[in-house]
Amino acid sequence: MRIAFLGDIAFIGKNSAQNSECWKRFGPIKRYLKQYDYVVANLESPLTSYSKTIGGKSAYLKGHQNDAELLDYLHVTHVTLANNHMFDYRAQGLEDTIQALEKQGIQWYGINNKAVTITHGNNSLLLMGYCCYSTNGKGLGGEKPYINALDPIQVEQDVSRAIKMGMLPILSIHWGQEHVHYPNYDHVKLARKLCKNQRILIHGHHPHVIQGIEKIEESLVAYSLGNFCFDDVYTPKSKAPLVRLSNDNKESFILVVELRDNSFCDYQLIPFSFAGEAYQVDNSILDRIQEWSSFLNVPKDDYIKKRSDDLSAYISKRKELRSLEWYLKRLNCESVKMIVASKKNFQRYNQLIKRYVSDEEGLQE
Repeated sequence: MRIAFLGDIAFIGKNSAQNSECWKRFGPIKRYLKQYDYVVANLESPLTSYSKTIGGKSAYLKGHQNDAELLDYLHVTHVTLANNHMFDYRAQGLEDTIQALEKQGIQWYGINNKAVTITHGNNSLLLMGYCCYSTNGKGLGGEKPYINALDPIQVEQDVSRAIKMGMLPILSIHWGQEHVHYPNYDHVKLARKLCKNQRILIHGHHPHVIQGIEKIEESLVAYSLGNFCFDDVYTPKSKAPLVRLSNDNKESFILVVELRDNSFCDYQLIPFSFAGEAYQVDNSILDRIQEWSSFLNVPKDDYIKKRSDDLSAYISKRKELRSLEWYLKRLNCESVKMIVASKKNFQRYNQLIKRYVSDEEGLQE
């Protein structure tokens, strides 16, 4: 059995089923995806015509309901909806998304504690999705409908249940910091603690750039696959994009895993870029993936310093693009809501993640 995993998908900008050119752009990568038994991705944009946003966010993403046809075209069979944009257009946007996926025969998980089973030959998998409070999302936890929050204790219970049922747990986790090639130190410790003495696969996304991969005992962790399908992000407040994609944002890889009897036989990376007019396989990316993966094993202090330096450099670069006028336009109630929501998410992150990993060594000391 061969299963392929993809990174972040947002049907925004030129990536819409209504744009005839986009089908051509996907052509080269579609030829790779059609050879796998299953293809799993993170669908980051709700598929809806509903226009009322949830509020308290800097940007909102959405595609059209017929964009689900593009997922089918790309042979995507399963999507996780546990991410920080799935509630951008409230419960109605989520409901419309689910309807569009089910109409196209695409299975989904990560909402209301929903998981999905895949049985293929002697393999039995359980796909589960979670979104970390570090992504500053809305709709995490609470009353239905809700996005599955990354609560490590709950994840442990879910993994244990899957293993007792004779299933291989596949965890799609939306976590980390955007535009940084090194995972949060807490998340590396979290992955290593979850993978201890058991076999799981972690399919990571959210940073919008590639991060490293590591084998942990019998488990496999891909911290971030980067963007599979994304475009510049705009808001009504400016003609210039809020986020303009860099070359790093336009590089990704397909993680192909071969399974036999619920065990990992092999895995392969297919690196690609969509910087040009069409998707192109680019093997030069593999050297950088190896570098980012190797760095996961450096001493703790070196790792934290390097990651902090890279994050600071990115933030400084973004600030250079912000004028006084840009900030003045954002002095409103929405900004206050964003600050309040961010503080609440930070508190929940500390309660759930930092407390869980506080007694773990994680990286080499």
